Amino acid sequence: MGQGRLRRRPWPLETAALYLLLAERLFSYRWHPNAVDPKADYSKEPMTLVEFTLEEVEGGTLLRVVESGFDGIPIARRAEALKSNDRGWAGQVTAIESYLRRSP
Repeated sequence: MGQGRLRRRPWPLETAALYLLLAERLFSYRWHPNAVDPKADYSKEPMTLVEFTLEEVEGGTLLRVVESGFDGIPIARRAEALKSNDRGWAGQVTAIESYLRRSP
């Protein structure tokens, strides 16, 4: 659909491709996980797919974050990419929870 750039300090600028956007339901994009070496060319590697879905449930809204496609990441980078992303998404979900607790 479209492309954008992500800046996650202290890492270099990354490219992400918007995959699908359904207002108030789904936002997804593709990117190269743990692409932190500024000397490496990740452009020939497959990207993973990150999906954020919102679902109405009793008492509120469920946010589901799923990243798939790690089986396409080169084996030499896969374990570190999984480990790094696990830590990263845990931190992001905590930040989202904190934001929502402060917002009416």
